[in-house]
Amino acid sequence: MTRFPDNTTSISDFALPPKPYILDREPEVLGQTAWGSTTHHEKIKNGLFPPGLHIGPRAKAWPRHETQAIIAAIIAGKSDDQIRTLVRYLVDQRKKLALMGVIA
Repeated sequence: MTRFPDNTTSISDFALPPKPYILDREPEVLGQTAWGSTTHHEKIKNGLFPPGLHIGPRAKAWPRHETQAIIAAIIAGKSDDQIRTLVRYLVDQRKKLALMGVIA
């Protein structure tokens, strides 16, 4: 089991995906995080929030459980490095789901 560097909380505790999967567009994500658009994009650029999924030629969305996992880590007082680890874990989980045929 992967753990945060402080060895207190498993990354997977923050990132358990519910079923059915729910995708939120940027306005919903911003409402959940209370960030502005610039902050949101800076966090993605700095590895502190997962990149969006392309759901159309000009549209992106984020799995709700990923947004909730990041919020939970922030509330728990996790460091930026710990949140980056969580983001990498979340993106890796997307790849595993795709390989299993769960998501395209």
